[in-house]
Amino acid sequence: MKAFSVDLSPITNKYKIVPSDEVYSYFAGVNFAGRIPCRVLGISFAEYLRMGRDAYGATIIGKTGYPYLVFNERKDAQKLADLLSTYWTKGNKNL
Repeated sequence: MKAFSVDLSPITNKYKIVPSDEVYSYFAGVNFAGRIPCRVLGISFAEYLRMGRDAYGATIIGKTGYPYLVFNERKDAQKLADLLSTYWTKGNKNL
């Protein structure tokens, strides 16, 4: 099972990346699940958002509260989810 997967949001009708239960429970102290990917990659939240937008074609949503990434195309979201899963598999002992 992969550490990150892609899910279709019924609210926005766009794709989003979601952590597995294993990853989510590891970061139990994180109050916003959208911050988990940046911790896995070892970059800031702002850098993660820009990377998703610039390299993977995501749109940043959220003028109030925490912003998050959504994708029009499943394949774009899957590429980033695969990268996150690779980082989790190779480096979760260092988190």
